[in-house]
Amino acid sequence: MGSVAVVGAGPAGLTVARELSRMGHDVTVFEEDEVIGRPEHCAGLYSLAGLRKIGAWSTSYVVNAVRGAVFTSSRGKELLVERPAPIAVVARREELDRYLAELAVSKGADIEIGRRVESVRAQGNLSLLLNGEWRRFDAAVIAEGMRRTLTRSIYGPLRASTPIPIAQSLIRGHGLDPDRVYVWFEPYLEDYFAYAVPLNEELARIGLASRSDTLGLLKKFTDTRFAGAKTLGYQIHTLWLDGPLDIGLDGRVVLVGDCAGQTKPLTGGGVVVGGLCALSAARHVHALLEEGKDGTYRKLVRWIYADLRATKFLRDELNRRVGVDALIELASDSGIGKELSVLGDMDFHALSLLRSLPSLSGLRFIVGLLAALF
Repeated sequence: MGSVAVVGAGPAGLTVARELSRMGHDVTVFEEDEVIGRPEHCAGLYSLAGLRKIGAWSTSYVVNAVRGAVFTSSRGKELLVERPAPIAVVARREELDRYLAELAVSKGADIEIGRRVESVRAQGNLSLLLNGEWRRFDAAVIAEGMRRTLTRSIYGPLRASTPIPIAQSLIRGHGLDPDRVYVWFEPYLEDYFAYAVPLNEELARIGLASRSDTLGLLKKFTDTRFAGAKTLGYQIHTLWLDGPLDIGLDGRVVLVGDCAGQTKPLTGGGVVVGGLCALSAARHVHALLEEGKDGTYRKLVRWIYADLRATKFLRDELNRRVGVDALIELASDSGIGKELSVLGDMDFHALSLLRSLPSLSGLRFIVGLLAALF
C-alpha cells in the first residue's frame, strides 16, 4: 500500500480519499479553508440515483425532494419533465460535504484543515510543498476546484475558455410548487439560464450566470419574476461549461472534480459526475501503486467524457443553428418531455436524449428539428 495526498476536501476529493482509504492506502487530505463545505458553490440540487452511485446518499443533509423540472422559453412556452416520485434532492451543501468527510475519516483518511498546498513537484520523488516544507507521497490527487492554480503549475496553460461567473441568492416568498425546480431562458441571458430551486414552500435558491453584470442581471431577474419576494443574501462563484480537460488522467498525479472540467456542460453541476470520476481515479491510483499498472483512470472515464463532450457539442450546435427557444418549444410540441420523464438521466444529458429518440414523440422531435435545421 502507498501514501496518497488529496488536495481539496470537496465532494470529489473526499470521495477519492474514502475509496483509497478503504483499499488500505495511507491518505491525507489537505483543505485550505477552515470549514469543510464553505464557501458554498452550487444550488444544491443532486439526483438521487447519482448520490447513491457515488456512495454519498444520506437523509442528513436533505432539505427538499423534487419530482421534476419546468423549462420556460423566453416566449413563455413550457416543457415539463416530471416523475411520480422524487428524482432529486435539494441539499445543505456544507452538511453534504461534512457527511462525505466523516465517511472518509471512518475509512482511515486523515484530513488537515487550513492547510494550503503551495506547489507540487511531480518529477522524481513526488512531493507537496506545505508551509515551506516538502512532504513526499507515492501519489497525489488534485481536487482543488475551479481555482486550478496547482493544475496549471503541473500541466501548463489550459485551454482558452474561462469559467462563467454565477450569482445566486436566497429568497423568501417564491410562490412556486416546491416539488419542482424551474428554468427560464430569459432574452437578456446569452451565456446561461436563470433557475429557482425551492427549499420549501417559502424559501428558494435562485440564480443565473453571465460573463458581465452577473449580480445586476440577477437583481433584474428577481424584480421581474419574484417581485414580492424578500432577498435574504447573495453569493457569487463560477461555472465550467466547456467539457472535461484531457489531462490528469495518467500517472502518479491525477485530477478530479472541477479542476478537471468534470462538470455538466448544460448546468455546470459536478458533484455526481466528479464523484463518479473520483471512484475511477481511486481505482487508477490503487492499480498503479499495487501493480504498477497505468491507464486505468483514462479507460474508466471514457464513457463519462464521451457523454460530456457530446452534450457540449449538441448544446453549441443546436444553440447556434436552432436556438434555445425553438428547442424548448419543439420539445414541448412533440411530447418528448414524457419520454425524458421516464428515460432521462439528470447527470448524463446526451444519453438521455439518445434514449428518448426511439419513440413516436422522439420521431416528431427529430422531424421538427430537421425542418428547423434545413
